[in-house]
Amino acid sequence: SGVYYPLGVALSEIYGKGIEGSRTQVQATKASVENLNLLQQGKGEIAFALGDSVKMAAEGNTEAGFPGKLDKLRGIAAIYPNYIQIVASQDSGIKTLADLKGKSLSVGAPASGTELNARAIFAAAGLKYEDLGRVEY
Repeated sequence: SGVYYPLGVALSEIYGKGIEGSRTQVQATKASVENLNLLQQGKGEIAFALGDSVKMAAEGNTEAGFPGKLDKLRGIAAIYPNYIQIVASQDSGIKTLADLKGKSLSVGAPASGTELNARAIFAAAGLKYEDLGRVEY
């Protein structure tokens, strides 16, 4: 679901009306990792996924949730630029990533592109989920 589902519904309607003889169906999933694994298994023809997730899938990153290298995937298009925002309340005292140590944090849906980005950002800052106070999905 998330942001990809309404986008999929809209594109499905456009394709269904604009391409004679086409049949479209939108499936709700847990996030980018599931989308890519389903494509690899032949259980879909097109899927949305965050670019970092696609890279991890091609590399076979098992920690990200891929069973091995996903070699049946092909990139078609970039749909929109994706930015990561790290926001803290003014009174939290957080000014740098290092200040997140011991703090509670929301990182997006499990195995979503956003959550995988969070792990990569924390790793670059020398942090792990275990360093945080509580991680919420």
